[in-house]
Amino acid sequence: IRTLDKFTANGGTLLIANPQFSTRDDREYANYTAKDMIQPKLAGLVVSGRTTVTGAVEVAKNAPAFVGKAFGKLEASVKGVDLAKVRLAPGTETMASVAGLPLLVRARAGKGWVWYWAGWQYPGYDKVVKEVYADIAAGISTLVKQRVTIESVTPDTEDDDTLYCNFAAYGKKAYFANLDTLGKRTVRAKFADGTSKVLEMAPCSVTTVELPKKLH
Repeated sequence: IRTLDKFTANGGTLLIANPQFSTRDDREYANYTAKDMIQPKLAGLVVSGRTTVTGAVEVAKNAPAFVGKAFGKLEASVKGVDLAKVRLAPGTETMASVAGLPLLVRARAGKGWVWYWAGWQYPGYDKVVKEVYADIAAGISTLVKQRVTIESVTPDTEDDDTLYCNFAAYGKKAYFANLDTLGKRTVRAKFADGTSKVLEMAPCSVTTVELPKKLH
């Protein structure tokens, strides 16, 4: 968490989902509770538990256009959605909500931004939700000048490895995290100088790569 705080404080933009704060690494990890979580505290977020809601996804009027477009893939009313019960700090903006509860929020964090997905399950648990989350991630990436991005090495498969991986560039290095606690994941790192590198990452691991000298 301290590393992520430092990253955003120095101008980084972070998209992170609630399950990524869970410390569970057993086969029942999907049944994590708030007690299993490292409290985010990013931009003042505090999670106290989970709740199940039904209703329409409401997109804020000040949300970027890609947010509304992404959520347009969902049914008019979603049923039985598990959300984190999260306390937001003053100044945090709710970009999308269900039954009045935050689903996607953004907040200033130092010089950077934190985008937080409050869904209790991993975004990849459902095919349509996975597409919504992927579109949001792609939209956020258009707002950021990035030295590195990731893409799938098997784009035609249903289980997209990029949904299990986070990445960031800091200083002269890039960091890639496989958040899947059970399986190896493979992604292609694409650098802003036009080069790329395929990374095979062990379960629950972080891979560090030196950035091309032009991007230092």
